Amino acid sequence: MRKGWMGAQLKVLFWSASKAGTRQEFEMHMKAIKEISNDAYEYLMKQDPIHWARAFFNTTSCCDAVENNLCETFNGKIVEARSKLIVWMLESIKKYVIGRMERNRIAIERWSGKNNKYCPRIKKKFEENRLAHRFWRCHYNGRQKFEVSLGEEQFTVIIITTNKKGTCSCRMWELSGIPCCHAIRAIYYLQENPEEYIAEWFTVEKWRKAYDHYIEPVDGPMMWPKSQCEPILPPLDRKMPGRPKKARNKGVNEEKKSKGGGKRISKAGVKMSCSNCGVQGHNKSRCNLPPRPYPIRRKRYSKGVEPPCPVMPTKNSTAAAQVPQGNKRKRQSKGATQTTQPSQTSQAMISQTAQPSQTTQASQTTIRKSPRKHTTSTAQAAPRKDKGKAAPRKAVERTSTVVGSKKTLGRKPSAIDKWIP
Repeated sequence: MRKGWMGAQLKVLFWSASKAGTRQEFEMHMKAIKEISNDAYEYLMKQDPIHWARAFFNTTSCCDAVENNLCETFNGKIVEARSKLIVWMLESIKKYVIGRMERNRIAIERWSGKNNKYCPRIKKKFEENRLAHRFWRCHYNGRQKFEVSLGEEQFTVIIITTNKKGTCSCRMWELSGIPCCHAIRAIYYLQENPEEYIAEWFTVEKWRKAYDHYIEPVDGPMMWPKSQCEPILPPLDRKMPGRPKKARNKGVNEEKKSKGGGKRISKAGVKMSCSNCGVQGHNKSRCNLPPRPYPIRRKRYSKGVEPPCPVMPTKNSTAAAQVPQGNKRKRQSKGATQTTQPSQTSQAMISQTAQPSQTTQASQTTIRKSPRKHTTSTAQAAPRKDKGKAAPRKAVERTSTVVGSKKTLGRKPSAIDKWIP
């Protein structure tokens, strides 16, 4: 139920239908579930309601529990023992059961010493029903039958004073063994004690008998009798892949916890979409279309809008990208008209850059290998006259110009070019 249909409203309606005492109340909550989700209603009706709905329980057991907390609590206590070998696992469980039984015996003696006739939790539930009976009105017909009403709600109560038993049309008295608020109102009308109508299974004497037996102590392995037969060897130890797990295998509808202790968010009901074609129902690994040269950017493009196709680079675009930055700054400083309409000189330079000759390629290769040798100046710097101050160097123009270099292309070489490698 939790895996396929989520939501707080469905959760409340499901537990209300599960804990309903009568079939009429059960059908009312199921009708509300059907209005929200027809699939959830059909799924619940396929399961037998006798196993999860209180309205279909038998009244002879005096148990109205619809959950499985008893087994879950015991499984939580033996998690550490389950990782041990079979003999030591049973020894750990035996010691836990012995200690629990002893603690409960002590609690029974303390509770019975206060002159309490019924168990503590049963008495707590009875007190809650006793406080709720004040709002109900009672009408007696004279033959141990009562009509208890509150607004539009109305139930029939039958009280049998001879054997301290009775029934109520809400069925909660028969299911739990504890008088409901309607029965308590009718019992008070007869001026009797409603605690005497609680089922005998919830008395302290029955509680004491549940822990009356004892588990006998057992000696250790050294005291065990020796067998003359050949000992049974354990199976060969085979190392399994991965880390051995200690947690039990949980069901499909159980909540799973993450490593940090919090609840893991389930992906049930989430529709998968392909990152290659954008269609729901499959992922990229099972897509039949050829892979795209670029991933779909979902943050920039809305659903149903295709991103623009990438423009393949050409020779002209490559040559335009190699235009030196110095010429670009110079053209921008002259004006927008010169930038949009380049001169014939710059076009010739771009064409030379796009289709360089063999001599130019060789010179460029020389620059990459040994840039320092190519950029050295023909003139030597003047010797220093004073140690404290450096003598100024003369600006000497270069004699060699490399076509396509960003230092000498499109402008006159300056004195600072000899310092640029």
